[in-house]
Amino acid sequence: MQIEAKSTIQTTQTDRGMQFCQNFTIANTGLDAKRSAVYFWLEVTEPSFFSLIEWHSFSPASPAYLEPGELREITLNFDVPTNAAPGTYHYTIAYKSEQNIEKTIRCPLQLEVPLMQRNRFKKTLNFNLDPETTSEAPYQLQPGQSVTFTLSIENRSTISDLIYLNCSELPADWFTIDYHNQEAEPLGIVQPIKGLRLEAQESGEIQFTFHPPIGTPAGSYFPTLQLISMNSPDLLTLDVIYVQVLPDARLETELIPKVRSIPREFATFTLRVQNRGNVERKLRLETRGAEQRFEFVTDSQGITIAPNQEASIVLRAIPRNRWQRPWWGKPLRSTVNFHLIPIDAISEPPYPAQAKLIWLPHPKWVLAGLMLLGAGSLLMLLSLLYRFNRQPITTADIVEFSPTKRTYLEGASNAVRLNWTVQNPETLDRLVIAQLNEGAEIQTKAYSFSTSIPKELQAKTDQENGCRRVESDQPAQSAPVFWELPLPDLPWLSSLQQPAQYTKVQCQGIPFVSSQSGAFKYRLKLFDKSNHRVPIVEETTETVTVKSTGSSQSPEQAAAFMPRSTEQGRKPEIVSFTLNGQDAMSQLTHTFSVGNNEAANIVVSWAVQGEEGLEVELLPFTGSVNSQGSITYPITPGNVKTITLTARNRAGEQVTRSVDIQVVVADRPRPIRSPIPRSTPRPTPEPTPPETAPEPPESTDTPTPEPTPTPTPEPSPTDSPSPNP
Repeated sequence: MQIEAKSTIQTTQTDRGMQFCQNFTIANTGLDAKRSAVYFWLEVTEPSFFSLIEWHSFSPASPAYLEPGELREITLNFDVPTNAAPGTYHYTIAYKSEQNIEKTIRCPLQLEVPLMQRNRFKKTLNFNLDPETTSEAPYQLQPGQSVTFTLSIENRSTISDLIYLNCSELPADWFTIDYHNQEAEPLGIVQPIKGLRLEAQESGEIQFTFHPPIGTPAGSYFPTLQLISMNSPDLLTLDVIYVQVLPDARLETELIPKVRSIPREFATFTLRVQNRGNVERKLRLETRGAEQRFEFVTDSQGITIAPNQEASIVLRAIPRNRWQRPWWGKPLRSTVNFHLIPIDAISEPPYPAQAKLIWLPHPKWVLAGLMLLGAGSLLMLLSLLYRFNRQPITTADIVEFSPTKRTYLEGASNAVRLNWTVQNPETLDRLVIAQLNEGAEIQTKAYSFSTSIPKELQAKTDQENGCRRVESDQPAQSAPVFWELPLPDLPWLSSLQQPAQYTKVQCQGIPFVSSQSGAFKYRLKLFDKSNHRVPIVEETTETVTVKSTGSSQSPEQAAAFMPRSTEQGRKPEIVSFTLNGQDAMSQLTHTFSVGNNEAANIVVSWAVQGEEGLEVELLPFTGSVNSQGSITYPITPGNVKTITLTARNRAGEQVTRSVDIQVVVADRPRPIRSPIPRSTPRPTPEPTPPETAPEPPESTDTPTPEPTPTPTPEPSPTDSPSPNP
């Protein structure tokens, strides 16, 4: 299939206000031609020729269906308006068939619109335009001014005529038309009329004044002047005048207010910019000052103003350094200039607006308040120095007082054993233990501490029971040794040194023989060296039951209170005590590192051997545990926990191991922990931990550690109860 198009006219000339037709033929030829639809359209490549799109139409409309071998004539109609710009218009007729949709055939054509149509009236009218203008040399018109064009017209016909001038492309208030008919008057009178009346072979003038209003945008204007003859109303005479309105870039600025007193007034300024010209202005704001004490903040640094429009810029002053504000005396004065820099580079920037800022000093009450605050801070600092530097109270005090068990058998071999810890024993004269029955003292026992620990209470190196002197809360036998460098001699700093730690006396398993059975309480009283009669402090235990040897007991209870001489067991022994697989006793403090917002999961494992009926406790977990097992203990960073493993047989013999656990965050320096003496936990058959046992973790987010039961050598292993931290 083959599509052909033929047009015999390549360039066509037509007048404005006329209709022009262009014909071309398309044919469906070829050996394999089939019925096909042909699409055709008008193409324009330059923006100045886009008006052809509105002027043209096809007849018939696209598409056209052709049979094989059929010819079809297509008409392209142009309806050229009267105000069409003169010149040569280039366009292209393009077409394609649906059988070969990818191939497009184009035929370039031209349409010429002449500048003037004088030849149509050269036999009847002749006119000239003064001043003459062209598109290359338009008339330069200053903004706000006007220009008058004079049309000299000669009537060459043999009859009179009435000529009118029309300009439909401009608003009516942009131009003025004056008709002047010069008749043969003696005095040469010129009479204005609404039209130019010319007799045969007579001449006249029409004045066309172009006066665009103030603010008319700068640019080129080319209105078309149309002459209308009453003798030939169907014929038109057209001519174009070219006027270029020159740009006007005048700007007016106003700053409101010009002076601000800060902070008495709001530190805001409003800069009003008025565009008095006829071009759009794009400006950028800059602030310049010699002191640079203030920074100006605005919503936008650039503005765009249309002709005859106004824009406002709100600027807020912020002090760069507030400490520069004077406290007293004269205020600080600053001058700031606001420069409008043209981005479009049309004209020079306008004169900058100038603002003055007066920075007032602080009110007197602020200065007085700061002086009072400084004096108060100084007094508080002195009071803190006095509080932390004064000598501490060295009076003896009871730290802990409790029995080892709640139930005992009557007799000297089953004496009630008491544990206590006394702080600052240096000031102690004597210590008295009293047995209470319904609040009355029925039996007392006194020990003299005026010089040192009594010999009968002093503990031997191979025994756990007895009294020994320790520092702080750490047992003496496990206190670490620190190497210290000698400090320089600074007398002025001696009053700020931390006072030395005072010692404690810790007593474990001190016997008190009860002369009778029953329910008793025990009271510990301390007497100071300065007052031998009135105790300075006293503390009472919970009720302790002393059972008679002749009372009815179950076999289990009788076995629990068997005399030590009849016991055939052996002393308990801690075989293994590890933290995450490492020996817990290899060092006093084990440190573990974790990341931010994480907790360290410490696996505590133990294994204890001893006689049947062995009691094993793991503190700070409450209740008893199996002789062998392990648990997972979560600890959050920043906490130091002490874990104590205690094994006790029925005879009251026990063995204890304690270790400290410290958790730190890996990305910060590890804090150095001061040595803290630990007290040996007291034995108790009850599942409730003693009062001196370490407190459970305070964090409510830490999950409760669950024990992990492991096989035990006992014949009937049972799971240890879940410890509650």
